[in-house]
Amino acid sequence: MVKELAEFHEMVYHCTKCYNCMFINPYFLQNEDRYYGCPSGLFYKYDAYHSGGRMEIARGIIEEELTPSEKLAEVFYACTLCGLCESNCEFTIELKPTEVFEAMRRRLVKDGLTCPEHDIFNKSIQENHNPYKEKHNNRVQWLKKIGIEVKPEAEILYFVGCTSSYRTKSIAEATAKIFKKLGLDFTVSQDEWCCGSPSLRTGQYEQAIDLMKHNIELIKTTKAKKVVFSCAGCFRAFKEDYKKELGEIGVELLHVSQLLDDLIQKGKLKIKKKEAIVTYHDPCHLGRHVKVYDEPRNVINAIPGTQLDEMDRITMNAWCCGAGGGVKSAYKDFALKTSEERIREAELTEADILLSCCPFCKVNLEDGIKKAKSEMEMMDITEFLEPLIEGD
Repeated sequence: MVKELAEFHEMVYHCTKCYNCMFINPYFLQNEDRYYGCPSGLFYKYDAYHSGGRMEIARGIIEEELTPSEKLAEVFYACTLCGLCESNCEFTIELKPTEVFEAMRRRLVKDGLTCPEHDIFNKSIQENHNPYKEKHNNRVQWLKKIGIEVKPEAEILYFVGCTSSYRTKSIAEATAKIFKKLGLDFTVSQDEWCCGSPSLRTGQYEQAIDLMKHNIELIKTTKAKKVVFSCAGCFRAFKEDYKKELGEIGVELLHVSQLLDDLIQKGKLKIKKKEAIVTYHDPCHLGRHVKVYDEPRNVINAIPGTQLDEMDRITMNAWCCGAGGGVKSAYKDFALKTSEERIREAELTEADILLSCCPFCKVNLEDGIKKAKSEMEMMDITEFLEPLIEGD
């Protein structure tokens, strides 16, 4: 079960404010101009916006030295929860800063110090089961374009997620087309609700639990043995948060990159040649939080003629896209500056295509491309791969 902020007292007390969490671990540093790791610290330039500063503020709240306020709340909401601070802390005293920050957000919600922009999308989730104010009945409308029908039961449930259902529909279409070409027994569901991650990350714990319970019951009705995700945020929620809060679901949970990598290893995927140089952005939800680093790269490297040219900050040290933790809705300048920083880094490679495995990363990095006036093309791995897969 979720911990209250006070239960993290010992953890915040043990933060030595070493500030290793601000930077890329020197052992992994590839470019001295790309040494920074904390997006909010770089953007706001105050200690309060670094992990060590937030840990000290949390200690002050727990020990009642500080009183929650709107400005204090902003310090905790203006964080993408990317987890780089936590990855660095694994090399020192193994604290869990992001757990503390999420606990602080729950405390702020209880104190009535919510973020107005978060209130808007959380209200939409409550009313429409998605954060975009879209009609729930339109969730699977994208299927009509590719001529796939919803089946009540299947071996695989493709959990599409809100962003690809309503915004980046091309990712949902590409994923479904791949499954169809491979002859997989799969379905999607009109009754899918938001995975709960946006609510959970912004302190709305009870709402998140209600969403989780609904989706677990939904999976049972499909009799699926596997649930596959193209959204990194949805995958992390099911893989970590559902288990932590409600126990084992009883089905296999896979990100689409893991499924594709497995099929490639078994020789079940025939891929056409494509001459291209690409680079890859690790989504925080998929990478640092769930430790899925190799599978997307394995898929890319399995494409004949395609070369992967890595950026300086990758895997556990990857620079965040800037969208997570409710930042894109509430702190647009911060989100955009962070994505622009990633695009500038991608431009240092020989690649002209930037790939990732998360629809929300795609949305924000596309905004970064526009801001940077870059000629880089942003694609999800499924979008890049689908035309290259042989099949019906």
